[in-house]
Amino acid sequence: FFFDILIMETSPLTHRTESHLTYPRMLALAAVAMGAACIGYSFSEGSKSLYTSQAPRLATATKWPLTGQSGHLRGMTRPPVHAAPQTSGLQPMPLQHPHMQALKTPESKMRGLLQSASMTSVWVAAAAALGMATACRFFKRAAKTDLAMATAMAVPQSGLYRTDYNVFQEFLASLKAILFFVTNFLVAAPLFVFGMLPLYPICRAFDPHVRRALDRVNWLWATLSSFLFYKVEVVNPENLPAEGVAAMYVANHQSWLDIFAMYSLNRSFKWVSKVSIFYIPITGWAMGLTGHVALRRTDRRSQMQVIKDCMFKMRNGVSMFFFPEGTRSKTGKVGKFQKGAFTIAKKLKTPIVPITVVGTGNIMQPGNEFKMYSHRPGVKLIVHPMIYPGEETTDVELMEQSYDVITASLPADCQ
Repeated sequence: FFFDILIMETSPLTHRTESHLTYPRMLALAAVAMGAACIGYSFSEGSKSLYTSQAPRLATATKWPLTGQSGHLRGMTRPPVHAAPQTSGLQPMPLQHPHMQALKTPESKMRGLLQSASMTSVWVAAAAALGMATACRFFKRAAKTDLAMATAMAVPQSGLYRTDYNVFQEFLASLKAILFFVTNFLVAAPLFVFGMLPLYPICRAFDPHVRRALDRVNWLWATLSSFLFYKVEVVNPENLPAEGVAAMYVANHQSWLDIFAMYSLNRSFKWVSKVSIFYIPITGWAMGLTGHVALRRTDRRSQMQVIKDCMFKMRNGVSMFFFPEGTRSKTGKVGKFQKGAFTIAKKLKTPIVPITVVGTGNIMQPGNEFKMYSHRPGVKLIVHPMIYPGEETTDVELMEQSYDVITASLPADCQ
């Protein structure tokens, strides 16, 4: 939230379409500030406690003779290299730091207590100041929301990816991407170990084709990984087929985040993805267990095998999801569709569900996955009415009809 607000504050007015200045976000920022203060204070107190608890033990465990010359290294007394061996007639003297004796006096204990209290006051004051400043900033921005929205709506919006970010926005986008991938790993790892691995043999035995339980784990992974970073809105969800009805989903492809966003449709389907994705640890392994289809783009035999696999799955009640462009759009413009998905739908007389994806490319641009920019409208999935293949309709006509429907909901410069 903190990075998101900072990016919003430094964005041009024409890219703000809604306020998002809500009281829960103000509380979230205050909680982040207080948490940072507590973590910093805990580290400072923990290091001091470790020093005071370990130093006496290490000192008494080291026994040096009284005879011989002595040198000083950071306040410690140590014998020279040629020191005489320990004799039974001499009592060992424990190594003492000059400050250790002072720590035992009542005055020093009171002074340490006052120092701790002062440090706590500084951390709490800093957190309170940040929270108050954030609240004031919220209320100030809220008073100007109507004017800002009116100004933004007066300027025509472009669907192409932005490139006019400044250095500060690029830095914050990198930090946000790091947080996203860390969150993704922290969510995916336990779900894979404690969710997918135990459920896989059960699904393989009782639900070998659809594997709905594994799809629910994927839905949970996508939701928990993304809800802190952007919101997804599904427009016209009534156009979706009923749960359990096999259909061919097709959509334009903007970003790697399209995979996360599509799980907001709350439907079970299988992806057709390039084979290299299946080699990614945890994420690729989970795709293999769920039953997604791997494709080698440059291998003609692999393409024919993918068509056979998809037709086999759809005959057994599995929905398939294709990105007919075959790759992500580099600028935001929709590329040329390939007819593989529409050939399958034509042969099986399966309804086609066209979906328009808006916003994912503005958040994480293709080829720039380690930067996650702020896009205030978030991600929007526009579900169009299903297209039913007719007896005389060709796969090319289905492809052109789906292309026209999908691009009609995009800005003119993206069509």
